[in-house]
Amino acid sequence: MNFRHYKILACCLLLFTLKACTSNQNQNSLNNLDWLIGTWQGQSRSGNVFYEEWIKESPTEFINHNYHFENDLKIKGGSSKIILQDNHIYYINDTDSSKQLRWKATDVHPASVAFGNDSIKPYSRITFSLSAQNTWDATLTGPKDTITYSLKRIR
Repeated sequence: MNFRHYKILACCLLLFTLKACTSNQNQNSLNNLDWLIGTWQGQSRSGNVFYEEWIKESPTEFINHNYHFENDLKIKGGSSKIILQDNHIYYINDTDSSKQLRWKATDVHPASVAFGNDSIKPYSRITFSLSAQNTWDATLTGPKDTITYSLKRIR
C-alpha cells in the first residue's frame, strides 16, 4: 500500500468515527427535538381542527397534550411523550394508561426524528419532520396506510 492509500483509509476512518459520535450524541439528548416545544394546530382526516401542546418537562422528557374545541369548550384528547431512557429516545402514546404504546427512535436529526416498533398496528413507524415556515409533519406509516398531518405553530 502506498501513501495515497493510507491517506484515503485514514479519511474514511475519520468520517466513520465522526458519524458514530454524532449518532450517539443524538441518541443521548433530546436537544435536537427542542423545535417541537410549543402549541401547534393541525387538521384531522375528517377536517376537524385539533391542537398539540408540547412541553419540555425536563431534559429527558417532553409531554404532549392533544385537544380540540367544541364551541367554546376545550375537549381533551390523547396524550403522549418523548423520553430519553437508557440512552435511547422513545415516543410513548399513553392515552390509554392500561396499554402504553412505545416506539423507539431509529433516526434522529436536528429537524426530524423517526420512531419504529414493528409490533404496533396499524402504524409501526412515526416520523416528525420540521419544515419551512414554522410547520412540521407527523407521518404515521403502517403496512396498509400512511397518514401525514401538517401542523403549524400558533405559540
